[in-house]
Amino acid sequence: MSPERAYQTNAGITWAGVFGSSSISLTCDGYWNTVRDKIVAIPTMFIWSMRNVGKVTMLGCDLTASYNGKVTDWLRLRTGVNYSYQYAVDVTDPQAKNYRHQIAYTPRHCGSGSLVLEMPWCNVGYTVNAVGERYTLSQNTPAYRTAPYADHALSINRTFEFGKMHNWKLHLSAEALNLGNVNYEIIKYYPMPGRNYRLTIRIAY
Repeated sequence: MSPERAYQTNAGITWAGVFGSSSISLTCDGYWNTVRDKIVAIPTMFIWSMRNVGKVTMLGCDLTASYNGKVTDWLRLRTGVNYSYQYAVDVTDPQAKNYRHQIAYTPRHCGSGSLVLEMPWCNVGYTVNAVGERYTLSQNTPAYRTAPYADHALSINRTFEFGKMHNWKLHLSAEALNLGNVNYEIIKYYPMPGRNYRLTIRIAY
C-alpha cells in the first residue's frame, strides 16, 4: 500500500443573510483533484480490502442551503439541503477496460435534506438521505451496479428540565427509520433493515 499523492484545486463561495428573526445561508464549493495511488476501500466477505488506484481524476461540486426562522410565536422552522456531485474516474491506463470509469463505491450523485419544527411541547423532524448508483468494482457494468436509494426518517423529541438551576435534564426521543421499508444496499449483498423504530432516553445532570 502506497500513500496518496494529490494535486488539489478548490474554489467556493458562501452567502449568509439575516432577516429579522430568520437567517439563510448558501454555499457552493467546486474542486478538481488529480490523485496518484488513490486509496480505495473495497469490502470483501468479512473485511475491507484497501487498494491503490494508479491515477484518479476527481471533479466535483458541493451545494448547501439552510434556513432558520421564526414562523409564529410558538413555532420555529429549521431546514437544510445539500447536494454533492463527484466525477471520480480511473485514468491510469487508456487501454484498460475501466478507463474513465467511476471508482468503486463512489456515487456520482448524493444529497440529503432535513426539516425540523421546534415547538414548546416538542420538536418534530424529517430527514431524507439519497445516494445514486454505485459500482462494486472498477468496471462500470450492470453486473457490478448497486441501485440508488433514498432513506426517509421521522423523529419527535422533547427535553424536560428539573431543579432550580435546571441542572437536571431528561431527553426523550422517538424515531421511525427507513419509512419506505426498502432493503437498500450500502454494500452489495448486505441489505439494510427495513422500517424500524428507536426510542432513546437520556439523562444529563
